[in-house]
Amino acid sequence: TDAKVLHVCEVQQSGNFPVAKYNATAPEAKRVRTGDYIVSINGISDSALAMQGAIRSSTTVEAVVRRARSHMVQFRKSGRETTGLNLRFAPIGISLVVEDLREGGIVRELGLDILPRD
Repeated sequence: TDAKVLHVCEVQQSGNFPVAKYNATAPEAKRVRTGDYIVSINGISDSALAMQGAIRSSTTVEAVVRRARSHMVQFRKSGRETTGLNLRFAPIGISLVVEDLREGGIVRELGLDILPRD
């Protein structure tokens, strides 16, 4: 999770869990998956803590879920050259989030297709 969204680190596929029940009947493309991002809970967005609170306190949850965008970028750096990427990750997460691109880094210099929040 960052300050604005919730990151789905694992989805229980069976059992008496609300997401497991939803996934059992949802079309494949609409199922919640590991790696997805929850961007809104019951109309609350831009605050991971507020969304977590809404999940805990509500008997009915309406979630807006976004798929992670994945792409591969290759580049070479030499010596002490910096990438210019300010990365964030959760201790139990499965992905990195680009928090910011710093000036003077090779990623910005080469104009690679990497943006903040990727």
